[in-house]
Amino acid sequence: MLRGRSRQANFETSGRARPTERGPRTVRQRQSLLNTSRTRNLAQLLGRALTRPRLLALLARNAWRFRARGWWRRWPFLPLPPAEYLDWRLHTAYGDEGAGPEPEELERYLRWSLRMQRLGAGS
Repeated sequence: MLRGRSRQANFETSGRARPTERGPRTVRQRQSLLNTSRTRNLAQLLGRALTRPRLLALLARNAWRFRARGWWRRWPFLPLPPAEYLDWRLHTAYGDEGAGPEPEELERYLRWSLRMQRLGAGS
């Protein structure tokens, strides 16, 4: 235990970041969050989902499964998957972090996941 100074004051005067604070996002993380092809594909899928309410429910259900832990504590306060996880999934599926599924492929995946859940293969 530090004498005369609190632990908080020690971090403030030392110039070090507190252990609970997160540093700024890397350029790669910011780019993956703002990737325009992903945004375009998601917008197209949402457009399809607005005309098919069942697809909207599937999209919401699957988005909830991929959410980051503690998403309510970090900006943008949305249940989004971690950028690193998305990069890894896309790299293993397509061989490139920048690649992504077309809206038709994502729709097929959503319908497949519902069938698997009904069969008891998923939670």
